[in-house]
Amino acid sequence: MMKNSGLIFLFLLTLVLGFVAGFKFLIISEDKRQKVMIKKETIYVEVAKDPLAIAHGLSDRESLAKDSGMLFVFGTSGNYPFWMDKMRFNLDFIFLNEGIVVDLSENVSFPKKDEKPQIIRAKQNFDKVLEVNQGLIKKLKIEIGDKVEFFL
Repeated sequence: MMKNSGLIFLFLLTLVLGFVAGFKFLIISEDKRQKVMIKKETIYVEVAKDPLAIAHGLSDRESLAKDSGMLFVFGTSGNYPFWMDKMRFNLDFIFLNEGIVVDLSENVSFPKKDEKPQIIRAKQNFDKVLEVNQGLIKKLKIEIGDKVEFFL
């Protein structure tokens, strides 16, 4: 009987600790959500800073949630090319420099079978690029000169 009580206690303790650890993980994850705000609208972002993450971007994904995007962060302002290699959905590109929209590329199509991927270039230097689902620029009426807030 004592042996079973010890096992039950150990099982319950493990269960409770697992629940607490999982709950803590959810709280930490919620607190660490990264976002940007444009036109008073929140966009939840994944941040790509290192060269490998920047090069891969959103390639090989099936879709992107409607209120999310990928923020590419560069160490210095420049005019870096972007390409739609291995993309499966269309995007809008929002080019940013020092928290200001400096250029926009709307409705950039992913390559169809046997097509070469498009290369996208901004007309101005930028230090960040926000990729979002096609149509978000139009929906939010984003314009060159708009300010962007970062909560990273």
